[in-house]
Amino acid sequence: MPLDSREDTRTLDPLLVPFVSAASDDDARSLLSDVMSRDLVPIVRQVVRGHAATRDVDGAADGEDVEHSVLLRLTHQLWRQRGDDEPIANVAAYVARTASNACYEQLRERRPQRARLHARLRYVFRHHATLALWERRHIGAHAHVPVTGDAPAGVAIAVRLDSVAAIDSAYDELIGKGVAFVNPPADYPWNARCLYFTGPDGEVWELYAWLPGGAPGKIDAPT
Repeated sequence: MPLDSREDTRTLDPLLVPFVSAASDDDARSLLSDVMSRDLVPIVRQVVRGHAATRDVDGAADGEDVEHSVLLRLTHQLWRQRGDDEPIANVAAYVARTASNACYEQLRERRPQRARLHARLRYVFRHHATLALWERRHIGAHAHVPVTGDAPAGVAIAVRLDSVAAIDSAYDELIGKGVAFVNPPADYPWNARCLYFTGPDGEVWELYAWLPGGAPGKIDAPT
């Protein structure tokens, strides 16, 4: 359906306007091909090649398969913009989200236990979140956790469990599922028992529970 026949085009990404408003399907195919190769393929490639699901063994071949699958899916989805589909307001974000979802599908197929763990931790973090600041040199010195400047956002994601026993139980359960921890459960100077491991995207995760006495407050960083 031509652009001028649609009832609401105000939210359509300007990048898609020439393609959607093309007078013929042949013109639309040519314009979509140009947009895909010039603007959208680089986004797909960046997301897929930066995702943990395509950085493991055989990651290069897997990454190419995911890229091709995403591009085929996007071609069909974007073509429907010439019909009655809801207008895409931000096509770059739409493409990045589609590529990321495809990577997680790949992760679920190849490493289902790790994918389930990631989903559970992501749920906990989204629904029980607290923001705190922790210097990289501090966590490195006290917990021996490598949070480098090129790590995702340079942060550690902490999830509080109900008890010290829950920490030990989580360690036994997760190590049996192949999760590689930095160290076994340990008690730290800030009065907590903690576990650390690296997530599928390279982010650092902390599981912790307060020891008797609760949160102690600030622990000075080494000089």
